[in-house]
Amino acid sequence: MLCKRHRNVALKRLDAARQKQEQQAEDRELHRAKMLPEWRAERERVEADMERYGGSLTNDRAAYGGQSHPSIRRKQLQALSDTNVQRMAKLSKRWQRLTDLIGDHK
Repeated sequence: MLCKRHRNVALKRLDAARQKQEQQAEDRELHRAKMLPEWRAERERVEADMERYGGSLTNDRAAYGGQSHPSIRRKQLQALSDTNVQRMAKLSKRWQRLTDLIGDHK
């Protein structure tokens, strides 16, 4: 049990903490509303980069078996390079973060 004075102080602190939480929630919602179009645009750019770096190298199914043109073979080897794998990992993490921020999980 608290005395009357300490009880009043505790109630004032509780009220101030609630107001602060409400203000922070409102600020977060305003920030999210402002940033949502930017996040969506950035996610579209990330998806385009992921398609460019990780998409199919050619639509020719015959190129993946047997003899293929040297340029196609080079592209296949480049797709498996460490740099490309790292790039795709970064893009994937960024895409997931943006999707979490936007809140619409595709």
